[in-house]
Amino acid sequence: MGAGASVEGDAPKPKFIYLPVVGRGEQIRLLAAEHGIDYETVLPAGFGGEYNWAEQAPHGTLPVLETTEGFSLGDSAAIVDYILEKTPDGPLTPKDTKSKFLAKDAWNFCNDYYSFFLSPMHDVIMNHAEPHWRQGRNTDPRANPEHEKHADFVSELSTLHKQRMGRLQKKLAAAGTAFCAGDECTYADLFIYTCVTTVRFSVSMRAVAAMAFRDSVRLRDSVRPAPSTRRSLRTGAQLQGLHGLPRVVRRGGSLRRLPDGPRARGQGRRAREGRGGGGDL
Repeated sequence: MGAGASVEGDAPKPKFIYLPVVGRGEQIRLLAAEHGIDYETVLPAGFGGEYNWAEQAPHGTLPVLETTEGFSLGDSAAIVDYILEKTPDGPLTPKDTKSKFLAKDAWNFCNDYYSFFLSPMHDVIMNHAEPHWRQGRNTDPRANPEHEKHADFVSELSTLHKQRMGRLQKKLAAAGTAFCAGDECTYADLFIYTCVTTVRFSVSMRAVAAMAFRDSVRLRDSVRPAPSTRRSLRTGAQLQGLHGLPRVVRRGGSLRRLPDGPRARGQGRRAREGRGGGGDL
């Protein structure tokens, strides 16, 4: 994944370890593509590779970036900061104090949304209710469809989704700017973009889209990805051979899935088979 000059010039490329799904790692793929950073993609065991993230990853979760400086990063925020530090003149790096902190504010909002809604909802859809299947995070037993409180749990998640997306929608509208941190697109807009596309187009989420995600349509139509996001999405999928990943473009002010490429029919099955590790989905 990624194209262009590597972070270290002619030095060995960093290694990016992640699952072949959208998830939290997609923003990193897009950011690297936009900033011309090249790296080697490593797929974990159960998804076409041999990397055992439960044992090898710094925090027992994915994504992981193994840098060429001899250290590894196991947190999405740290990986994003690393890329921004390496590419201060990159198109998605905030250039002033105001945009820097507005971008950080929006990014952290999305990260909380991912932790408290998208990850638990993924557990519901993929039927992951076993304790601690995600390394370092407990799993709510109500995610099990057989649990007597399962319906209440799903309803609570739906309410949380609507509240969180409603606040983000209000914040974006009140800003009065083209992007969340001002008139220039930043890395935070990529995270908003990938959160929305995860909700709307992810294979694992599609089954419950009508129930919990209808309010995302209005937010989806307000998101303005970077002009080259279409290229980045194509690059990220093609370089990994993951033609079943959702591909989206802006058309008439909204994001729509491209009809090309076969569906990843085995994605849900592979995710279920890889349940032992507990990636940072």
